[in-house]
Amino acid sequence: MWLNNCIAAFGAAACLMIAGCEQGSGRVWGTGLTVQHCDGLGQPETWQDFDLTLRFMAFELELDVLTLRFAPVFHESHRTDQLGITISDVSRYAPADRSEPFTTPVEFDSDIRAGLVLFARCPRFADNLMATNGTVTFEQFLLYDGGHIRGTMAFDVLNTRTGEIVGTDFGAEFDFDVNQGTPYSPFSEGKPPTLVTD
Repeated sequence: MWLNNCIAAFGAAACLMIAGCEQGSGRVWGTGLTVQHCDGLGQPETWQDFDLTLRFMAFELELDVLTLRFAPVFHESHRTDQLGITISDVSRYAPADRSEPFTTPVEFDSDIRAGLVLFARCPRFADNLMATNGTVTFEQFLLYDGGHIRGTMAFDVLNTRTGEIVGTDFGAEFDFDVNQGTPYSPFSEGKPPTLVTD
């Protein structure tokens, strides 16, 4: 039995909403992502064609800060590669009655931030890989139960510890329904999917 084990991106707070169980899909792709110390021993790893399939979304809304997490699977969040998006002052960017698309910059030090976590590819890697020089367009941004989150992104990848651009020409797309759910409660019968990293 699958569970609503919704661990928020970059944190472990309980999610308020979940989307999963074949309720959406997405993808992250890019050119030339290079990660130093991927194995913890100083050896770099490069993906000339980075590709990450997204099949699960969860989000946490705390005060006026929204954190979205997109991943290949809903379980084992500590072992899967992920895309995370954090929006501060979310009511200003996406009021409850917003129905029209909107585009906004994405930077590592702005109100809207995004980043990659490589728990599957580089479990020993500790640096922050944040989106920079980017934009995100939300074509639909309806956070209530029965709503929908759909959008696209374009960005480069910045290692915030070294200040280096380590990935260029990245893009992302996501298209998920939103269902209200209680963390750790059953929401689908069947076996969990196989762990997917690309």
